Amino acid sequence: MITKFKLYESVNKGEPEVNDYVICGPNHYLFDPANPAFKKFITNSIGLIWKHPSKNIYIVKYFDIPESFGNDSAYIPSNAFFQYSDYSKGLKIGNSLQFELKDIIYWSKNKEELEKVLKIRNYRLI
Repeated sequence: MITKFKLYESVNKGEPEVNDYVICGPNHYLFDPANPAFKKFITNSIGLIWKHPSKNIYIVKYFDIPESFGNDSAYIPSNAFFQYSDYSKGLKIGNSLQFELKDIIYWSKNKEELEKVLKIRNYRLI
């Protein structure tokens, strides 16, 4: 029996927008081949776009960052996650990373659909 998995229609629909959930790819400028833990976390986690300050730049917040990452440069590059502040709006957002559009692999308004993408990808079906 052959089973086909279909990505849902709302995944990668249009351009990513503020409040979309995202899965980012392995080409981020902070990834170091000698340090796979940070890359694995980013490529296997769902983030949320908080800000879109320019055409190709997105600020993505991550939740549930492993405590083992802390500020230990053995796990993540120094200053990888930052506190994003927009003082004009009284906004402070921690645990954020900046990505370019080319680094965002999947996006959706529905987090559950991206969770399904991760499960399917873990079985190497996509």
